[in-house]
Parts: sequence; structure tokens; C-alpha cells
Amino acid sequence: MSCCDVIVVKQPDGSLKSTPFYVEFAYNYSTERKEVIIAIEKKKTKVSLHLKPGHLRCYFGDKINVEKDDEQHMKNKMEGSAAENVSKSETKEEMKELQKREPQLQEKKDAKTADPSKKSYFSRTVSYLFPQDQLLERMENDKVYSLDHLTPTAQHLTQLNLKPGINHVHYILEGNRSRNIKRQVIEGTIFLWNYKDRIALCDIDGTVTKSDTMGLVFTAVGYYKYVHPGICSLLSTIEKRGYHVLYLTARSISQGHKTRQFIESIRQQNYDMPHGPILTSYNNLYHAAVREYILYRSETFKIQALKGIQSLFPEDVVPFVLGLGNKPTDHESYVAIGIKVDNIFIIDPAGQVKGLKSQKDYAYGGYEEVQHALGDVLPELLLN
Repeated sequence: MSCCDVIVVKQPDGSLKSTPFYVEFAYNYSTERKEVIIAIEKKKTKVSLHLKPGHLRCYFGDKINVEKDDEQHMKNKMEGSAAENVSKSETKEEMKELQKREPQLQEKKDAKTADPSKKSYFSRTVSYLFPQDQLLERMENDKVYSLDHLTPTAQHLTQLNLKPGINHVHYILEGNRSRNIKRQVIEGTIFLWNYKDRIALCDIDGTVTKSDTMGLVFTAVGYYKYVHPGICSLLSTIEKRGYHVLYLTARSISQGHKTRQFIESIRQQNYDMPHGPILTSYNNLYHAAVREYILYRSETFKIQALKGIQSLFPEDVVPFVLGLGNKPTDHESYVAIGIKVDNIFIIDPAGQVKGLKSQKDYAYGGYEEVQHALGDVLPELLLN
């Protein structure tokens, strides 16, 4: 059972727009339609959120054609949506590319892994958790979903009576005693922001943590590498200056809860990590592993998802103002969604941070030095 964090943005006219509600339950209810109760701050608010028959995903609205949903996904998808814009044909192309590039990719991966023990352990772990035949099978069989039914209307959002900031939510699916089906409750978070708000982006694997290549696998088995010094202080300062912090990861929706637990557990010199949405992949663990570690396409997901969030703001607004990452592809993703190059910082495994200063390459000794430079790149915002 799992769900993704939801971002809701209040528009200039007072209406609300949101990212899709991705909620997945554990049991198959066949083709029987079930209502899901959304409970916010311990108050039950009923909205027309239903289980999609046979797929265990929730959708909004009363009219639905299940068979058409998957076939018409690419025709009906929203431009720049926060969902994975991957059709069945695109998935098959990924499969073909995976098979074709496997020898070269493995050779490249081995060359990048300096420590032989880590390389061996990584290979064994990935082979154990994600056998290639299962990866291909899952990629072929996984479905895509129409955003028309995953994104609520402004009326639906108004019914939730959200408060500004963090809203803790429970998605409740009542059980069925006669069929021996237990009641299911999934904890989630909805963030209500204003169209005037501005956002700082922070990648997790390799940017918060010191390890990038092992991040997804170790999250799956419940183990985390150490984090870079100064990250808590830096992000806390960014938040104090009036900016929201949005965390990015190519990890799957099923790892979202453990990822949040990890972020909330980090504490350095009396600083905690700011509370913010965690943008996870809406596909499963298999897809996330293929994209991040075999095809090296995590930036594809990030750009599409960030453009989806950007579409919640007025057209003339660029909500993203700063980006922290650890790979050239992170830099590309941040530039693609409008962040100034002077406001992009890339950290390496040794803790050295690279950026631009006066239009020239500049190396910072770590996040502490970046923090001292914030005054030049992030003016203090007036808090509403």
C-alpha cells in the first residue's frame, strides 16, 4: 500500500489545482467499485474518489471506461503532467534498448565503480532484487493510467477544506467481513501552497546522501548511507528565507514512506531537514531500477514531473528558483524547468560543490560555503 505526496496550489482567483492523487491499495476487489474516504486532520471528508476496478488505483469522477483508459492514455494525457508520460510502445522501446545495451551498460557501470567489493555487492544485490527477466516482464505488463481520473477538480479540492502548508491525510478503504477483507488505511500528505510561493529543489540520492548508485537498493532493504555534512543547515536556511523545499527522487512510489522516514530522521548540529513534498516515481520498483541504474534516464521522469508542478502556477510564473543535485543530468533537468544556472549547485562524492559565480565555474568546499553564498542567489522573501 502506498501513495504519493500531493501538491495543491491556490490560484489568483482563489481556485485550486493539484498534482495527481496516486493511491494504491493492497487487495484486488475485482470489478467491484469501492469508495475511498479521505480523512484530513482526523475529520472524514467524503469525496468521489474510487478504486479503479482490477488495478487498485484510485480515480476521481463517476464516468470511466477501464479498457479505454489504458489505450487512450497517450491521446488524453495532459501536457507537462506530473505523471510518467510512457505508453506501452515507449515501454517496449525501453525493453529493446535494455536488451541491446546490456553488455555496454554493464561495462560502463563496472568502470564507474572504483571499489571492487562495492561493485560485486551492487551486482549481486541488483541481480537478486531485480532479475532482468522479471524487469522485462514487469515493464511489459505494467499499465499506464489516464490523468483525467487521477487529478481532482477544483470542486473536489475545495471539499477537502485544506489549510495552508502541511495537511496529514488518511485514505481509508473499508473492509468486507463476508469476504474476509480487512480495512485498509494509507497515510499521506497534501501540501497547500500559494501561486506566489517559490520552490528550492533538492535531489536525494547522492545529493542528500553520500551514495547515489546504492541509494535505491539500500532503501529497498532498509539501509541508508551517511548524508553530506551541512545539508540540514543549508536547507533550513533556505526555508527560513521564505522558500519551500521540494525533494526529488527517482525511487518508486512503494519506497515513498521509507524515504520520508529517512528524511525526517536526519539531524545535524541541531538542524532538522525541512518538511516538504517528496516527488517519487509513479511507477513501481522495477521501473525505477531500470530507469535509474540501467538506462540512466532519471532526468526524464524529473523533468516531466517538475513541468507538471510548474503547470499548477500561472503561465508567467517560474516557481523553481534553486536546484541542488549531484549529476550533470540534474543540472540539465533544472535548466529545462527554468532555474538560472547561477542557482544550480552540483555536489560530488567527496563533498565538493560546483556552481557558477559571476558567470564563471566556481568550486565550494561544501554545503557550508554554499550557505554563505545564498544571499547572492536567493533574496529573502516576505512570508505570507
